[in-house]
Amino acid sequence: GMSAVMLQERLVGYKEKLEHSVKTPRFGEVLQAAIQKEVRLAKEELQAGGGLGGPQSADEMEGLKQENGQLRQEVTIRMEELKRLEEQNRRLQSQGMANAEGRGSSEMTSLREQCANHAKERTALKTILESKIRTLVDGIQTSLKDVPDAQMHPRLSREVQALDKLVNATVNAMRTTSTPQN
Repeated sequence: GMSAVMLQERLVGYKEKLEHSVKTPRFGEVLQAAIQKEVRLAKEELQAGGGLGGPQSADEMEGLKQENGQLRQEVTIRMEELKRLEEQNRRLQSQGMANAEGRGSSEMTSLREQCANHAKERTALKTILESKIRTLVDGIQTSLKDVPDAQMHPRLSREVQALDKLVNATVNAMRTTSTPQN
Protein backbone atom coordinates (compact mmCIF):
# COMPACT_ATOMS: atom_id res chain seq x y z
CA GLY A 1 0.00 0.00 0.00
CA MET A 2 0.89 3.67 -0.01
CA SER A 3 2.74 4.87 3.06
CA ALA A 4 2.28 8.22 4.72
CA VAL A 5 5.77 9.22 3.57
CA MET A 6 4.89 8.47 -0.06
CA LEU A 7 1.65 10.41 0.31
CA GLN A 8 3.53 13.35 1.79
CA GLU A 9 6.06 13.22 -1.07
CA ARG A 10 3.20 13.30 -3.57
CA LEU A 11 1.61 16.25 -1.79
CA VAL A 12 4.92 18.15 -1.79
CA GLY A 13 5.32 17.33 -5.49
CA TYR A 14 1.83 18.64 -6.22
CA LYS A 15 2.51 21.79 -4.23
CA GLU A 16 5.65 22.44 -6.31
CA LYS A 17 3.78 21.72 -9.55
CA LEU A 18 1.02 24.06 -8.43
CA GLU A 19 3.44 26.90 -7.78
CA HIS A 20 5.10 26.46 -11.19
CA SER A 21 2.04 25.61 -13.27
CA VAL A 22 0.33 28.93 -12.55
CA LYS A 23 2.57 30.35 -15.24
CA THR A 24 1.17 28.06 -17.96
CA PRO A 25 -1.69 29.35 -20.13
CA ARG A 26 -3.82 26.23 -19.50
CA PHE A 27 -3.20 26.16 -15.77
CA GLY A 28 -6.77 25.27 -14.80
CA GLU A 29 -7.01 22.38 -17.26
CA VAL A 30 -3.61 20.94 -16.29
CA LEU A 31 -4.34 21.20 -12.57
CA GLN A 32 -7.79 19.67 -12.88
CA ALA A 33 -6.43 16.74 -14.93
CA ALA A 34 -3.66 16.09 -12.37
CA ILE A 35 -6.13 16.14 -9.46
CA GLN A 36 -8.53 13.79 -11.28
CA LYS A 37 -5.68 11.40 -12.07
CA GLU A 38 -4.53 11.32 -8.43
CA VAL A 39 -8.08 10.74 -7.16
CA ARG A 40 -8.56 7.90 -9.69
CA LEU A 41 -5.25 6.28 -8.70
CA ALA A 42 -6.08 6.54 -4.99
CA LYS A 43 -9.52 4.98 -5.54
CA GLU A 44 -8.03 2.15 -7.59
CA GLU A 45 -5.46 1.45 -4.89
CA LEU A 46 -8.11 1.48 -2.16
CA GLN A 47 -10.36 -0.86 -4.17
CA ALA A 48 -7.44 -3.21 -4.76
CA GLY A 49 -7.09 -3.48 -1.00
CA GLY A 50 -3.76 -1.71 -0.76
CA GLY A 51 -5.02 1.11 1.43
CA LEU A 52 -2.84 3.94 2.53
CA GLY A 53 -0.98 2.01 5.15
CA GLY A 54 -1.04 2.98 8.75
CA PRO A 55 0.07 6.45 9.68
CA GLN A 56 3.44 6.67 11.35
CA SER A 57 1.92 8.79 14.10
CA ALA A 58 -1.20 10.81 14.86
CA ASP A 59 0.85 14.01 14.53
CA GLU A 60 2.07 12.96 11.09
CA MET A 61 -1.47 12.21 9.98
CA GLU A 62 -2.70 15.57 11.31
CA GLY A 63 0.14 17.34 9.49
CA LEU A 64 -0.82 15.63 6.26
CA LYS A 65 -4.46 16.65 6.71
CA GLN A 66 -3.46 20.27 7.33
CA GLU A 67 -1.15 20.30 4.33
CA ASN A 68 -3.89 18.77 2.20
CA GLY A 69 -6.32 21.47 3.40
CA GLN A 70 -3.80 24.21 2.64
CA LEU A 71 -3.21 22.81 -0.84
CA ARG A 72 -6.95 22.71 -1.50
CA GLN A 73 -7.30 26.32 -0.35
CA GLU A 74 -4.36 27.37 -2.52
CA VAL A 75 -5.84 25.55 -5.53
CA THR A 76 -9.18 27.28 -4.95
CA ILE A 77 -7.50 30.69 -4.64
CA ARG A 78 -5.43 30.09 -7.79
CA MET A 79 -8.49 28.92 -9.74
CA GLU A 80 -10.42 32.05 -8.71
CA GLU A 81 -7.43 34.21 -9.62
CA LEU A 82 -7.18 32.45 -12.98
CA LYS A 83 -10.87 33.06 -13.69
CA ARG A 84 -10.49 36.72 -12.71
CA LEU A 85 -7.44 37.16 -14.94
CA GLU A 86 -9.13 35.41 -17.87
CA GLU A 87 -12.15 37.70 -17.53
CA GLN A 88 -9.90 40.75 -17.27
CA ASN A 89 -8.00 39.58 -20.36
CA ARG A 90 -11.25 39.15 -22.34
CA ARG A 91 -12.44 42.60 -21.24
CA LEU A 92 -9.14 44.27 -22.16
CA GLN A 93 -9.04 42.51 -25.52
CA SER A 94 -12.57 43.66 -26.35
CA GLN A 95 -11.73 47.21 -25.23
CA GLY A 96 -8.55 47.11 -27.30
CA MET A 97 -10.47 45.99 -30.37
CA ALA A 98 -13.08 48.73 -29.87
CA ASN A 99 -10.37 51.36 -29.38
CA ALA A 100 -8.46 50.15 -32.43
CA GLU A 101 -11.61 50.23 -34.56
CA GLY A 102 -12.49 53.74 -33.36
CA ARG A 103 -8.93 54.96 -33.86
CA GLY A 104 -8.78 53.34 -37.31
CA SER A 105 -12.06 54.92 -38.30
CA SER A 106 -10.99 58.42 -37.22
CA GLU A 107 -7.61 57.99 -38.92
CA MET A 108 -9.36 56.86 -42.10
CA THR A 109 -11.68 59.88 -41.98
CA SER A 110 -8.71 62.18 -41.48
CA LEU A 111 -6.84 60.62 -44.40
CA ARG A 112 -9.89 60.94 -46.65
CA GLU A 113 -10.20 64.63 -45.72
CA GLN A 114 -6.51 65.17 -46.46
CA CYS A 115 -6.86 63.44 -49.85
CA ALA A 116 -9.89 65.58 -50.72
CA ASN A 117 -7.99 68.75 -49.74
CA HIS A 118 -4.95 67.70 -51.79
CA ALA A 119 -7.16 67.00 -54.80
CA LYS A 120 -8.74 70.47 -54.50
CA GLU A 121 -5.31 72.11 -54.20
CA ARG A 122 -4.04 70.16 -57.21
CA THR A 123 -7.02 71.29 -59.29
CA ALA A 124 -6.47 74.89 -58.21
CA LEU A 125 -2.76 74.74 -59.13
CA LYS A 126 -3.53 73.19 -62.52
CA THR A 127 -6.10 75.92 -63.21
CA ILE A 128 -3.63 78.66 -62.21
CA LEU A 129 -0.92 77.15 -64.42
CA GLU A 130 -3.25 76.74 -67.40
CA SER A 131 -5.10 80.04 -67.26
CA LYS A 132 -2.78 82.54 -65.59
CA ILE A 133 0.82 81.48 -66.00
CA ARG A 134 0.44 80.11 -69.54
CA THR A 135 -1.29 83.39 -70.50
CA LEU A 136 1.61 85.37 -68.99
CA VAL A 137 4.21 83.27 -70.83
CA ASP A 138 2.29 83.63 -74.12
CA GLY A 139 2.12 87.39 -73.52
CA ILE A 140 5.87 87.58 -72.88
CA GLN A 141 6.59 85.61 -76.08
CA THR A 142 4.34 87.91 -78.11
CA SER A 143 5.88 91.01 -76.54
CA LEU A 144 9.37 89.66 -77.16
CA LYS A 145 8.58 89.30 -80.88
CA ASP A 146 7.44 92.94 -80.98
CA VAL A 147 10.66 94.21 -79.37
CA PRO A 148 12.88 95.64 -82.19
CA ASP A 149 16.24 94.43 -80.80
CA ALA A 150 15.06 91.01 -79.49
CA GLN A 151 17.61 89.21 -81.66
CA MET A 152 20.30 90.98 -79.64
CA HIS A 153 19.20 88.98 -76.58
CA PRO A 154 18.94 85.32 -77.70
CA ARG A 155 19.21 84.03 -74.14
CA LEU A 156 15.99 85.85 -73.15
CA SER A 157 14.14 84.21 -76.03
CA ARG A 158 15.49 80.72 -75.10
CA GLU A 159 14.50 81.14 -71.45
CA VAL A 160 10.94 82.22 -72.34
CA GLN A 161 10.65 79.13 -74.61
CA ALA A 162 11.99 76.90 -71.80
CA LEU A 163 9.46 78.43 -69.38
CA ASP A 164 6.66 77.77 -71.88
CA LYS A 165 7.74 74.11 -72.25
CA LEU A 166 7.97 73.72 -68.47
CA VAL A 167 4.46 75.13 -67.91
CA ASN A 168 3.03 72.87 -70.66
CA ALA A 169 4.81 69.77 -69.30
CA THR A 170 3.62 70.48 -65.75
CA VAL A 171 0.01 70.96 -66.84
CA ASN A 172 0.14 67.76 -68.91
CA ALA A 173 1.66 65.81 -66.01
CA MET A 174 -1.05 67.09 -63.67
CA ARG A 175 -3.73 66.03 -66.16
CA THR A 176 -2.41 62.48 -66.54
CA THR A 177 -1.84 61.87 -62.82
CA SER A 178 -5.13 63.39 -61.68
CA THR A 179 -7.28 60.91 -63.63
CA PRO A 180 -8.38 58.02 -61.40
CA GLN A 181 -6.56 54.81 -62.13
CA ASN A 182 -8.40 51.51 -61.58
